[in-house]
Amino acid sequence: MPVIPSIYSAVRYPAPDLLVTPACTLQAMMKPFPVAVAILLCLAVCAEAHFGRDMLAACNPQTQLKCGKKCVNFKKDPKNCGACNEKCKKTFACINAGCSCPPWRPQLCTDTCISVQTDPFNCGYCGNICPSGKCVKGACVGGDDACGPYSRRCAGKCRNVMTDSKYCGNCDTKCSGGTICKGGGCVCPPQKPNMCSYKCTNKMIDPLNCEWCGHDCTQKGKFPNAKCIQGECFASG
Repeated sequence: MPVIPSIYSAVRYPAPDLLVTPACTLQAMMKPFPVAVAILLCLAVCAEAHFGRDMLAACNPQTQLKCGKKCVNFKKDPKNCGACNEKCKKTFACINAGCSCPPWRPQLCTDTCISVQTDPFNCGYCGNICPSGKCVKGACVGGDDACGPYSRRCAGKCRNVMTDSKYCGNCDTKCSGGTICKGGGCVCPPQKPNMCSYKCTNKMIDPLNCEWCGHDCTQKGKFPNAKCIQGECFASG
C-alpha cells in the first residue's frame, strides 16, 4: 500500500516555496491516484498555513473587489457599487459599477426610481396621482378616473379641477378674493390682474391701489371723487 504523506507536515514545516515542503512536492503528483488526492489536500493546507486564506480565495480582478474578508461583485453589488462601501440609494440598482435606475423601475421622480406604467403616485408622468390608487399601463383606472381627464368626483359630481373655482386643483380648494381657477390654480382674472390685500384689482384704475398696493388717491376719503387713470391719481371736483 502506498504511503500517504501527512497533510499536517506542511503546517509544521512551512517552506518559502509553496510546492517544495517535506510533504508537498511536485514529484508526489506523479504518484498513484490515492497519493495524488492526498497531495491536493496537502497543497491546500500549505497555502493556508504559509500564505493565509487570501491565497485560496483570490478575487477576480475583472468583476470583484476585496471588501473586508469577502470578494464582492463591484459591478452588481448595491452595497459595494464600483468601490467598497459605495452604497446605492434605495430603489436604485448597481449596474456596471454605477448606481442607476433598473429596467423594472426606469424613471426617476424626486430622486426615486419608479415605473410610470404602474406607480399610482406617478402614473404616466411624475407627480400624477391616481385617486383610485391604481395605475395600469401609464393610465389611472377605476374610481374617480371614470370622470375623465382633469376631472375628480367632488360632492358627488365630476368636476373639472383645472377650471372650477369651487374645486380648483382638488375637492378642497375654493378660489377667493375675486380669483378664478386656471390650470388647477387660483389666479386673478385679466381685467383685475393684480393682487392687493388678498383681493384682485387693477392698479392702473383702482383709486385705492393706484400704481401700487395701498396708494390711496382719496387720501382716506378726503377726496372721495379722486380717480386713478393709467396709474396716476387725479383729483375731481
